[in-house]
Amino acid sequence: MVAASTIAVADQSTTYSGTQASPLLLKILKGVQELSTADTLSLHVWATYSRPDIPSPNLTPLDNIETDIMLKLPTAERVAMLSWLDHGGRTKLYAVGATDNDIGPCVDSIDAANCNTLSSSSNSGVNQPLTGPISSRDLPFTLAPAGNQNGGVTIERGFATVKNDATSETHCLSFKNDSGKKIDGVTFIYKIYAQNGQVLTAGSNLRAGSFEPGDDVPGPATAADMSGIRSDSPEKALLANCWTHTTSMATPALLRAAYIAVGVASVTYDDGTHWALGQ
Repeated sequence: MVAASTIAVADQSTTYSGTQASPLLLKILKGVQELSTADTLSLHVWATYSRPDIPSPNLTPLDNIETDIMLKLPTAERVAMLSWLDHGGRTKLYAVGATDNDIGPCVDSIDAANCNTLSSSSNSGVNQPLTGPISSRDLPFTLAPAGNQNGGVTIERGFATVKNDATSETHCLSFKNDSGKKIDGVTFIYKIYAQNGQVLTAGSNLRAGSFEPGDDVPGPATAADMSGIRSDSPEKALLANCWTHTTSMATPALLRAAYIAVGVASVTYDDGTHWALGQ
Protein backbone atom coordinates (compact mmCIF):
# COMPACT_ATOMS: atom_id res chain seq x y z
CA MET A 1 0.00 0.00 0.00
CA VAL A 2 1.41 3.40 -1.00
CA ALA A 3 0.36 6.37 1.10
CA ALA A 4 -0.85 9.51 -0.65
CA SER A 5 -2.01 12.80 0.78
CA THR A 6 -5.47 14.14 0.14
CA ILE A 7 -3.88 17.33 -1.20
CA ALA A 8 -1.99 15.43 -3.86
CA VAL A 9 -4.88 13.29 -4.99
CA ALA A 10 -7.26 16.25 -5.23
CA ASP A 11 -5.41 17.47 -8.32
CA GLN A 12 -6.14 14.17 -10.10
CA SER A 13 -9.90 14.14 -9.61
CA THR A 14 -12.34 14.58 -12.45
CA THR A 15 -14.84 17.41 -12.43
CA TYR A 16 -18.60 17.03 -12.24
CA SER A 17 -21.23 19.65 -11.63
CA GLY A 18 -24.95 19.49 -11.09
CA THR A 19 -27.48 18.45 -8.49
CA GLN A 20 -27.25 14.74 -9.26
CA ALA A 21 -24.53 12.41 -8.05
CA SER A 22 -21.88 11.68 -10.65
CA PRO A 23 -21.99 8.35 -12.48
CA LEU A 24 -18.71 7.39 -10.82
CA LEU A 25 -20.08 8.06 -7.32
CA LEU A 26 -23.11 5.91 -8.11
CA LYS A 27 -20.80 3.16 -9.35
CA ILE A 28 -18.75 3.33 -6.15
CA LEU A 29 -21.85 3.24 -3.94
CA LYS A 30 -23.11 0.19 -5.81
CA GLY A 31 -19.71 -1.43 -5.38
CA VAL A 32 -19.81 -0.83 -1.62
CA GLN A 33 -23.18 -2.58 -1.43
CA GLU A 34 -21.65 -5.65 -3.07
CA LEU A 35 -18.67 -5.94 -0.71
CA SER A 36 -18.42 -8.73 1.85
CA THR A 37 -18.85 -7.93 5.53
CA ALA A 38 -15.10 -8.17 6.06
CA ASP A 39 -14.33 -5.84 3.16
CA THR A 40 -16.97 -3.36 4.30
CA LEU A 41 -15.36 -3.17 7.73
CA SER A 42 -11.92 -2.83 6.12
CA LEU A 43 -13.23 0.06 4.04
CA HIS A 44 -14.48 1.81 7.18
CA VAL A 45 -11.13 1.37 8.94
CA TRP A 46 -9.32 2.68 5.83
CA ALA A 47 -11.51 5.81 5.81
CA THR A 48 -10.66 6.61 9.44
CA TYR A 49 -7.03 7.36 8.53
CA SER A 50 -6.15 11.04 8.18
CA ARG A 51 -4.54 10.21 4.83
CA PRO A 52 -6.03 6.97 3.45
CA ASP A 53 -3.60 4.85 1.46
CA ILE A 54 -4.04 4.22 -2.24
CA PRO A 55 -3.76 0.48 -3.07
CA SER A 56 -0.97 -0.48 -5.43
CA PRO A 57 -1.52 -2.63 -7.35
CA ASN A 58 -5.32 -2.87 -7.55
CA LEU A 59 -6.13 -6.54 -7.09
CA THR A 60 -9.62 -6.60 -5.60
CA PRO A 61 -12.96 -4.74 -5.88
CA LEU A 62 -12.12 -3.12 -2.52
CA ASP A 63 -8.83 -1.82 -3.97
CA ASN A 64 -10.69 -0.37 -6.95
CA ILE A 65 -13.20 1.41 -4.71
CA GLU A 66 -10.48 2.95 -2.56
CA THR A 67 -8.53 4.09 -5.61
CA ASP A 68 -11.60 5.59 -7.30
CA ILE A 69 -12.52 7.48 -4.14
CA MET A 70 -9.08 9.01 -3.71
CA LEU A 71 -8.03 9.59 -7.33
CA LYS A 72 -11.15 10.00 -9.44
CA LEU A 73 -13.99 11.55 -7.45
CA PRO A 74 -14.36 15.33 -7.39
CA THR A 75 -13.44 16.86 -4.06
CA ALA A 76 -16.99 17.31 -2.71
CA GLU A 77 -17.94 13.71 -3.48
CA ARG A 78 -14.67 12.36 -2.09
CA VAL A 79 -15.21 14.28 1.16
CA ALA A 80 -18.81 13.03 1.31
CA MET A 81 -17.76 9.40 0.79
CA LEU A 82 -15.02 9.52 3.41
CA SER A 83 -17.40 11.17 5.88
CA TRP A 84 -20.02 8.46 5.36
CA LEU A 85 -17.48 5.65 5.60
CA ASP A 86 -16.20 7.09 8.89
CA HIS A 87 -19.60 7.01 10.64
CA GLY A 88 -20.24 10.63 9.67
CA GLY A 89 -23.73 9.95 8.34
CA ARG A 90 -25.24 10.44 4.90
CA THR A 91 -25.85 14.20 4.98
CA LYS A 92 -22.86 15.09 2.80
CA LEU A 93 -23.81 12.41 0.28
CA TYR A 94 -27.31 13.88 0.10
CA ALA A 95 -25.73 17.29 -0.53
CA VAL A 96 -23.95 16.01 -3.65
CA GLY A 97 -27.11 14.45 -5.02
CA ALA A 98 -27.03 10.85 -3.76
CA THR A 99 -30.26 9.37 -2.42
CA ASP A 100 -30.80 6.62 0.12
CA ASN A 101 -31.76 4.40 -2.79
CA ASP A 102 -28.32 5.05 -4.31
CA ILE A 103 -26.51 4.47 -1.01
CA GLY A 104 -28.47 1.37 -0.01
CA PRO A 105 -29.67 -0.02 3.34
CA CYS A 106 -27.86 1.04 6.51
CA VAL A 107 -24.60 -0.83 7.11
CA ASP A 108 -23.48 -1.30 10.72
CA SER A 109 -19.77 -0.94 10.03
CA ILE A 110 -20.21 2.24 7.96
CA ASP A 111 -23.38 4.14 8.77
CA ALA A 112 -23.81 6.38 11.78
CA ALA A 113 -25.56 4.78 14.75
CA ASN A 114 -28.73 6.80 14.13
CA CYS A 115 -29.10 5.66 10.52
CA ASN A 116 -32.85 5.35 10.04
CA THR A 117 -32.79 2.87 7.14
CA LEU A 118 -34.83 5.13 4.87
CA SER A 119 -34.65 4.62 1.15
CA SER A 120 -35.71 7.02 -1.57
CA SER A 121 -38.38 5.58 -3.82
CA SER A 122 -37.11 5.46 -7.38
CA ASN A 123 -40.50 6.53 -8.62
CA SER A 124 -41.55 9.30 -6.27
CA GLY A 125 -38.35 10.32 -4.49
CA VAL A 126 -40.19 9.91 -1.18
CA ASN A 127 -38.32 8.25 1.66
CA GLN A 128 -39.84 4.93 2.67
CA PRO A 129 -38.73 2.69 5.53
CA LEU A 130 -36.76 -0.43 4.76
CA THR A 131 -35.83 -3.38 6.86
CA GLY A 132 -32.95 -2.45 9.16
CA PRO A 133 -29.50 -3.99 8.90
CA ILE A 134 -28.64 -7.26 10.53
CA SER A 135 -26.20 -6.45 13.32
CA SER A 136 -24.85 -9.97 13.78
CA ARG A 137 -24.52 -13.31 12.05
CA ASP A 138 -24.89 -16.87 13.26
CA LEU A 139 -21.98 -19.29 13.48
CA PRO A 140 -22.60 -23.03 13.11
CA PHE A 141 -22.34 -24.64 16.55
CA THR A 142 -20.43 -27.93 16.74
CA LEU A 143 -19.08 -30.18 19.48
CA ALA A 144 -15.35 -30.42 19.99
CA PRO A 145 -13.98 -33.96 19.51
CA ALA A 146 -13.38 -35.53 22.90
CA GLY A 147 -13.35 -39.28 22.32
CA ASN A 148 -16.45 -39.81 24.47
CA GLN A 149 -14.76 -38.04 27.39
CA ASN A 150 -17.03 -35.46 28.96
CA GLY A 151 -16.98 -36.08 32.70
CA GLY A 152 -20.63 -37.01 32.62
CA VAL A 153 -21.72 -33.65 31.19
CA THR A 154 -23.53 -33.82 27.84
CA ILE A 155 -23.84 -30.70 25.71
CA GLU A 156 -27.24 -31.04 24.12
CA ARG A 157 -27.45 -27.98 21.87
CA GLY A 158 -26.15 -24.46 21.43
CA PHE A 159 -25.71 -21.51 19.14
CA ALA A 160 -23.19 -18.73 18.52
CA THR A 161 -23.35 -15.26 16.99
CA VAL A 162 -20.73 -12.74 15.94
CA LYS A 163 -21.38 -9.02 15.55
CA ASN A 164 -20.85 -7.80 12.03
CA ASP A 165 -18.49 -5.10 13.28
CA ALA A 166 -16.30 -7.90 14.73
CA THR A 167 -16.33 -6.46 18.25
CA SER A 168 -18.07 -9.32 20.06
CA GLU A 169 -18.93 -12.99 20.03
CA THR A 170 -21.67 -14.71 22.05
CA HIS A 171 -22.39 -18.38 22.49
CA CYS A 172 -24.95 -20.24 24.59
CA LEU A 173 -25.51 -23.91 25.31
CA SER A 174 -27.73 -26.38 27.11
CA PHE A 175 -26.30 -29.37 28.95
CA LYS A 176 -27.29 -32.35 31.08
CA ASN A 177 -25.70 -33.94 34.15
CA ASP A 178 -25.30 -37.58 33.16
CA SER A 179 -22.54 -38.26 35.67
CA GLY A 180 -24.59 -39.85 38.44
CA LYS A 181 -23.11 -37.33 40.87
CA LYS A 182 -24.08 -33.86 41.97
CA ILE A 183 -22.00 -31.27 40.11
CA ASP A 184 -20.79 -27.93 41.47
CA GLY A 185 -19.12 -26.57 38.37
CA VAL A 186 -18.35 -27.23 34.71
CA THR A 187 -15.63 -25.58 32.62
CA PHE A 188 -16.43 -25.45 28.93
CA ILE A 189 -13.82 -24.77 26.27
CA TYR A 190 -14.46 -23.25 22.87
CA LYS A 191 -12.54 -22.67 19.66
CA ILE A 192 -13.60 -20.47 16.78
CA TYR A 193 -12.41 -21.64 13.38
CA ALA A 194 -11.90 -20.11 9.95
CA GLN A 195 -13.34 -21.82 6.89
CA ASN A 196 -9.98 -23.52 6.25
CA GLY A 197 -9.92 -25.06 9.73
CA GLN A 198 -7.49 -22.60 11.27
CA VAL A 199 -8.16 -21.83 14.94
CA LEU A 200 -8.79 -18.09 15.17
CA THR A 201 -9.46 -17.73 18.88
CA ALA A 202 -10.09 -19.97 21.87
CA GLY A 203 -11.07 -19.72 25.50
CA SER A 204 -12.95 -21.24 28.41
CA ASN A 205 -16.06 -20.48 30.46
CA LEU A 206 -17.01 -21.64 33.96
CA ARG A 207 -20.62 -22.58 34.74
CA ALA A 208 -20.99 -22.82 38.51
CA GLY A 209 -24.12 -24.07 40.24
CA SER A 210 -25.69 -27.05 41.91
CA PHE A 211 -26.70 -29.66 39.36
CA GLU A 212 -28.30 -32.89 40.54
CA PRO A 213 -27.82 -36.16 38.63
CA GLY A 214 -30.11 -36.16 35.60
CA ASP A 215 -30.66 -32.38 35.63
CA ASP A 216 -31.18 -30.65 32.31
CA VAL A 217 -29.59 -27.20 32.47
CA PRO A 218 -30.99 -25.20 29.55
CA GLY A 219 -29.84 -22.01 27.92
CA PRO A 220 -31.75 -19.95 25.36
CA ALA A 221 -32.63 -22.02 22.31
CA THR A 222 -31.76 -19.34 19.75
CA ALA A 223 -30.18 -15.91 19.48
CA ALA A 224 -33.66 -14.43 19.05
CA ASP A 225 -34.79 -16.09 22.30
CA MET A 226 -31.73 -14.72 24.09
CA SER A 227 -32.29 -11.14 22.92
CA GLY A 228 -35.95 -11.33 23.92
CA ILE A 229 -35.28 -12.20 27.58
CA ARG A 230 -36.10 -9.29 29.87
CA SER A 231 -34.05 -8.51 32.95
CA ASP A 232 -37.09 -9.00 35.20
CA SER A 233 -38.17 -12.26 33.56
CA PRO A 234 -37.85 -15.68 35.22
CA GLU A 235 -36.16 -16.77 31.98
CA LYS A 236 -33.20 -14.57 32.91
CA ALA A 237 -31.71 -17.67 34.57
CA LEU A 238 -31.17 -19.15 31.10
CA LEU A 239 -28.56 -16.49 30.42
CA ALA A 240 -26.20 -18.15 32.92
CA ASN A 241 -25.45 -20.57 30.07
CA CYS A 242 -24.38 -17.73 27.75
CA TRP A 243 -21.02 -16.01 27.46
CA THR A 244 -20.13 -12.87 25.53
CA HIS A 245 -16.60 -11.79 24.74
CA THR A 246 -16.23 -8.19 23.60
CA THR A 247 -13.43 -5.90 22.50
CA SER A 248 -13.29 -2.13 22.12
CA MET A 249 -12.10 -2.48 18.52
CA ALA A 250 -12.81 -4.84 15.66
CA THR A 251 -11.11 -8.23 16.00
CA PRO A 252 -9.71 -9.42 12.66
CA ALA A 253 -10.19 -13.05 13.70
CA LEU A 254 -13.94 -12.59 14.08
CA LEU A 255 -14.19 -11.28 10.53
CA ARG A 256 -13.05 -14.71 9.34
CA ALA A 257 -15.05 -16.77 11.85
CA ALA A 258 -16.82 -19.69 10.15
CA TYR A 259 -17.89 -22.00 13.01
CA ILE A 260 -17.43 -22.69 16.71
CA ALA A 261 -16.62 -25.94 18.50
CA VAL A 262 -17.46 -26.32 22.18
CA GLY A 263 -16.52 -29.07 24.60
CA VAL A 264 -16.21 -29.96 28.29
CA ALA A 265 -12.79 -29.28 29.80
CA SER A 266 -13.36 -30.15 33.45
CA VAL A 267 -16.04 -31.02 35.99
CA THR A 268 -16.03 -30.47 39.76
CA TYR A 269 -18.33 -32.75 41.75
CA ASP A 270 -20.06 -32.10 45.05
CA ASP A 271 -18.15 -34.96 46.70
CA GLY A 272 -14.86 -33.11 46.18
CA THR A 273 -13.66 -35.14 43.20
CA HIS A 274 -12.65 -33.63 39.90
CA TRP A 275 -12.52 -34.72 36.29
CA ALA A 276 -10.43 -33.07 33.55
CA LEU A 277 -10.21 -33.77 29.84
CA GLY A 278 -7.27 -36.00 29.01
CA GLN A 279 -6.88 -37.49 32.50
